[in-house]
Amino acid sequence: MALRHHAEEGNLKWVSLLLWAGADARLPVPRMDQRERDQEDERSALEESIRYGQTEAARKIGVDPQRDDPTVLLDQYFIQPKSDLMEYLISKGADARQIRQDTIQALFSSFSWSLETGLTENPVRTEEALRCMEVLGKNGARWIPSETWMLTGLRRPLGRISRYVQWSIWIG
Repeated sequence: MALRHHAEEGNLKWVSLLLWAGADARLPVPRMDQRERDQEDERSALEESIRYGQTEAARKIGVDPQRDDPTVLLDQYFIQPKSDLMEYLISKGADARQIRQDTIQALFSSFSWSLETGLTENPVRTEEALRCMEVLGKNGARWIPSETWMLTGLRRPLGRISRYVQWSIWIG
């Protein structure tokens, strides 16, 4: 549980120490702050480092295509999506074309929401989301919105910010 916690936080010193001490980064465990065990919420330190965008912690743990499925690791809901982490997973064999539509939709919705709510004061987060979409698009992921409001919900905020319109993901 400690390794999962420190991997989620990106605390590389503790991740390194716990790995050195023999902690299993692939063992699904509950969160430290969880009172009741919920089997569905049990995740490994590797999964959490990726989910929370902790690139260095994920690299320290390492993705082994023989033991891990890089595509499954890429096809999860990202709390903090990071393009360099996505590129790392793709370099380890993740197939961006196999990502579920709801995973891609979550990324687009998060991006759209950040623009709608005025979080453009944080251009790093907005630009990082765009880079993530670009990485996925260049590697074959396609967003095919199931309903028109999804596309409209993205076009509207994009129309307000001209400098973000240059991106390479195909929508439609």
